[in-house]
Amino acid sequence: MRSNVDTIVKLQSDVDKVENANKMLQAQIKDKKDQFADMATKLHNKIKLRDALKGQFAMVQEQLAAANKTEVSLKKVKEGKEEDANSEASENAADNKGTEAALKMLKDKEAKLKRATAAEEAAAKKAGTKSKSSLWSTMLGM
Repeated sequence: MRSNVDTIVKLQSDVDKVENANKMLQAQIKDKKDQFADMATKLHNKIKLRDALKGQFAMVQEQLAAANKTEVSLKKVKEGKEEDANSEASENAADNKGTEAALKMLKDKEAKLKRATAAEEAAAKKAGTKSKSSLWSTMLGM
């Protein structure tokens, strides 16, 4: 009987060892499950963040493309305005030259008329009569 008791004690000791090992393994499994659950949550959050960032990135790219198109359009408008301004400046320069030429011609004609009037008045003084220009000036109140 003693040998049976020793065998039972030994077997009970082995059972206790196996139970303790089983408890340790179950605790390790629970820890691993918790770690995997935490990692899965973190991974899920990172995937959501990545998707959100992709969406924002796509919006920023669209805005950049729109801004580039706007910039190109504004450059074209600016170039058109500059061309219009240059064209207008050259037209104004041509108009100014024409105006200056007409003004010079009118001044020359005025000077000629003044000389002619002065010559006529001088001749009329010598003759003792009023010149036609003086007569018209007197009649018009000049």
